[in-house]
Amino acid sequence: MPREPKAQITLDGVDVNLLRVFCVIVESNGFSAAQARMNISAASISSKMSALEERLGLRLCQRGRAGFGLTSEGQKVYEAATRIFKSHIAFIREVSLLREELTGRLDIGIVDSTVTNQDIGFSEVVRRFSHKHPQVHIVLHVMEPPQIERTLLDGKLQIGISAFYHHVPGLQYQPMIEELHQLYCARGHVLFDRAPDRINPAELRECRYVIRSHLPSSLELASDSVTGAATVADMEAMAHLVLSGQFIGFLPIHYAGVWTAIDRMRPILPGRFTHKSAFEIAINSEHRTDRITVAFLELMRPQTR
Repeated sequence: MPREPKAQITLDGVDVNLLRVFCVIVESNGFSAAQARMNISAASISSKMSALEERLGLRLCQRGRAGFGLTSEGQKVYEAATRIFKSHIAFIREVSLLREELTGRLDIGIVDSTVTNQDIGFSEVVRRFSHKHPQVHIVLHVMEPPQIERTLLDGKLQIGISAFYHHVPGLQYQPMIEELHQLYCARGHVLFDRAPDRINPAELRECRYVIRSHLPSSLELASDSVTGAATVADMEAMAHLVLSGQFIGFLPIHYAGVWTAIDRMRPILPGRFTHKSAFEIAINSEHRTDRITVAFLELMRPQTR
């Protein structure tokens, strides 16, 4: 007896919100983290996923005691969904070109611990931009430099602000300012009472030093002059470890000033152990003519050097 053909599935009625939930689950690497991120119940998120799978007629992911994982079909649906949302953002931008008033969304990625850097003046730029273009929805992401670059390339950010140590093809970089860093210790460290100047550089060999994971190894202290005892990806993590009194590490002067002002941190041989981070604005080459991006960059320009 001949097999009956499967009923044709029409996808034009698929709820885009269900696809968004699915993408959040994938990007959160599981239901629990996605549930917290979206602030919805476990029953609701499970129901939404079941509804999407039933609508598509596909099993999209494995869940249970073995953990979360995408099926091969789920991986393909996720990739297709991300293309949909990227096209949706592009559609909004193109439509906004037809309007005199700027509308839409501006996603900006910025490295952490810049709020105390008056040379960047980012908060002031946001104030002026939001006053001039109140219909633009700003989404600000605090990220590590490599993550900013990856997200720019994926089209999920329009602007990135950081010190970038390895320029990536497909992105355009514009110089901004230089940020001065010094080597610090904190109260409780063996060097603290003699800092900043009554220290023999040879003593640093005996100190436990915090390494920043994304920096070129030659930028700060040579590996043969210190003991790399801890690793961080951002400045707040660095501050935590230095403030423990067990480690030394480099911090931006403007950021460390919060603790030097109350004598909880002191620089080590200032002027001798310093380096500069060259901050830049990065954009995806495809966004260089985007009106919202251009409008924000116009306000950033007076801040650049």
